[in-house]
Amino acid sequence: MRLHKKIFFFILAGFISFLSFSQTKENTPAQIKKESVPRKKVKKKSRRKKTPQASNKAIEISKKKEDTSSPNKEDVLSADSILAFSKKHLGTKYRYAVCDPKIGFDCSGFVYYVFGHFGKKVPRSSIDYINFGTKINKDSCKKGDVIVFTGTNAANRRAGHVGIVISELGEELRFIHCSSNKKRGGVIISSYKESPYYEKRFLRISRVAEVK
Repeated sequence: MRLHKKIFFFILAGFISFLSFSQTKENTPAQIKKESVPRKKVKKKSRRKKTPQASNKAIEISKKKEDTSSPNKEDVLSADSILAFSKKHLGTKYRYAVCDPKIGFDCSGFVYYVFGHFGKKVPRSSIDYINFGTKINKDSCKKGDVIVFTGTNAANRRAGHVGIVISELGEELRFIHCSSNKKRGGVIISSYKESPYYEKRFLRISRVAEVK
């Protein structure tokens, strides 16, 4: 009887172990799936648009440096270029209040036209030259300076006539201008000392631009 019980318990234990083994075998894949390592989420790199602020500032700074280091074209003029260009208009007729080489010039219109050709703005009216530019001693004037006279009446000391100095420093003072003289009118070259007429009317020399 005891032997039968032992056999029975032995068979029962074997059956139970068989069941537990088979159950473990079935559950293993599911557990592996559940316990499988989750995929790492890859962070997407944010694509931010680069703002051009920094580069724009750099450009602005570089422009400022260039502006301060080199003078403008209109600040430094060539004396020889002024002389050559003004001489091209010798013989152009005098026309009051006109500034057109095809029609004519008045005195200030001629000066205005010549300097304007080189990008330098000067007064359009001769009366404004009395306080324009830097006053230069007559003996120190050079090519490109503006010589200022009274009008035809020397007793009236208001500016009324202008021309451009074309002589070198130390030479006899000569200038190119547009004269209203009926005999020798138009764009001509005159000498300061050719007659007392200009000496009496002389007011000043104005340096209106840096000329080399």
